[in-house]
Amino acid sequence: MCPYDAVVRRGTATPAARILCQDVRQPFPHEGRRTGSDRRDLSLHYFPWIETINLVTRIQHTLPRTGLFICRLNSTQDYNYGASGHPQIDQDYYLVNGEPKRFFSSTAVDKLFERGWTVLSQEHMVTGKYAQPKALWEVVVERDAQHDGQQETTDDDLTSS
Repeated sequence: MCPYDAVVRRGTATPAARILCQDVRQPFPHEGRRTGSDRRDLSLHYFPWIETINLVTRIQHTLPRTGLFICRLNSTQDYNYGASGHPQIDQDYYLVNGEPKRFFSSTAVDKLFERGWTVLSQEHMVTGKYAQPKALWEVVVERDAQHDGQQETTDDDLTSS
């Protein structure tokens, strides 16, 4: 479900941007074409680790060399929004109110962007934007100019930290 008001606000603030709201597991409308940048706002945490890696790889493939990817990820310190007290599915991956939800440690963020990316900024923060303080990571990465865009997923990628 897309937060329509948020999409309208972003579109108004950046009229030249193409704002899309979709299930990230579906083919991207621009798949096969390059975009200059991509932003994901707290949307990569619903999936098993291998699927998260594959999504980030798909995003990487849509970017030109030196293209930017900007994202916010749930932190393992986000106790107000599910990082503790819920049934564990996998490491840092819980069933929160019936929905799977991943939380990222510093190590997991590093691992997610270790191949084919240059980390420009990786900041842990707490935002007051929500009803309760929310701990998260804000990450800006650049697709490596030397990277050919091909990542091989290995058994090591299955472990987030």
